[in-house]
Amino acid sequence: IQAAPRMVAPMAPVAGTPVASAGPHVPFARVRIIVAERCLPCHSSNPTDDTFKIAPNGVTFDEPKDLQAHAATIHTRVVEAKTMPLANKTAITDEERQLIGAWVEQAASLE
Repeated sequence: IQAAPRMVAPMAPVAGTPVASAGPHVPFARVRIIVAERCLPCHSSNPTDDTFKIAPNGVTFDEPKDLQAHAATIHTRVVEAKTMPLANKTAITDEERQLIGAWVEQAASLE
């Protein structure tokens, strides 16, 4: 009897690893604007959200390197599972999710 093949979930690329199929270049400046509007109200060292007075799980995106460090998790939560922003509190659009996803898939470049 032959065992059924195992299904392995695809992993988001690690920052610094280029991916050829990620489409047109997404500049970091564009991602930064989305993050400032949709993520920083909670994920900042000084959150402005009315519920979160400190960044959830201590995760902040104040600096570009913070976004790079959390790129794989951002892809999972924002693009794949769509569980961030929490209850879509900041009304991120599908287009913004796609741009963030492409940016991560393009190695989360700061260019």
